[in-house]
Amino acid sequence: MTHEINPLLAQQIVDTVQNICGQDVNFIRRDGIILASSRPERIGTLHEAGRAAARSLTVQEVTRTRGASQPGINLPVLYQGQLVAVIGITGQPEKVRQYAHLAERITLLLVREQELNEYGRTQADKRRYALDALIHPGTANPAYLEDLLREFGVDPTTPKRLMLLLLYPEEGQPLTRLLEKAEAVCRNAGAKLYHFSYPNELVAALDAEDFARSASSLQGFARTEQGRCRIGVGKVVPLGELAASLTSARTACHSLSPDREPYALFDELTWELVLADLHPDTRKALLHKTLAPLSTQDKEVLRAYFSQDRSLQKTCAALFIHKNTLQYRLNHIRDCCGLDPRSFQDAALLYLALQADDAGETR
Repeated sequence: MTHEINPLLAQQIVDTVQNICGQDVNFIRRDGIILASSRPERIGTLHEAGRAAARSLTVQEVTRTRGASQPGINLPVLYQGQLVAVIGITGQPEKVRQYAHLAERITLLLVREQELNEYGRTQADKRRYALDALIHPGTANPAYLEDLLREFGVDPTTPKRLMLLLLYPEEGQPLTRLLEKAEAVCRNAGAKLYHFSYPNELVAALDAEDFARSASSLQGFARTEQGRCRIGVGKVVPLGELAASLTSARTACHSLSPDREPYALFDELTWELVLADLHPDTRKALLHKTLAPLSTQDKEVLRAYFSQDRSLQKTCAALFIHKNTLQYRLNHIRDCCGLDPRSFQDAALLYLALQADDAGETR
């Protein structure tokens, strides 16, 4: 029997271990390809030490940088004598070895769970199974999935949206209390399939029509729980393309920040779509060429200037400064970074850079 871990479960393992040890973590397939990672850009790439561990079925430890390989440990995970995956953790082996074994135990628990009788699952397990199977087509028994959809009253012919709720309980408050409230809101909105993923994500599938009727209540919940919950709603898709809706829901969530509206609909995003695919190195290069020479005060002036549609009069009122002072500060910004906020083209670039800067701080 082949024991497969789907990408969603693999990423949950990665996120759990990375959250504990603070190091980069990779979940590597038998062929050496990274299935899940704390560095998204590495997913789908070859991990040489991981492939060596998979082929030899032995732990591969790298103690010093060699080419593209960083110091770390690569531990093959075996279940009933069969290789399931390789767990790779960056860092000095003596410091991260314990975390690799933790990841191994978590993976084995998940493999054992998958071997349970599917028909003996709890309702929550069934919802999780069905939603995971829809997000990752081909990972489930089609007949069983069809039975689950019928059991939960999910119409496979109607368009859907995936909704992502990020939960941030206040210090000293249990996550479960906030999670219960969020799940109740999802049910009231018409979600029949939803599940929680460590450390703070609640994913729910909604009929497009149910969402249209419930959008205002969902937005109201996000505002009521300002600072404790952010909601991103993905685009409308057929049932078999829920993965695309989840990706767009994440894009919507990434557009949010603690001091802004805590709710975003993918359909209404504009510049956020550009930032969603911005590679970290590209973002760093953009900020270096635009905002790097500017002080915190300079950036606050720009934010106020852009929020007032580049109106000098309105910006002066917002900042409580004289028009000559504002002109001086705009000239100072131009001289520092070489971009003039009063020029439309330069202003567009500076605005995008500010959004990239803000988005990077919230991820």
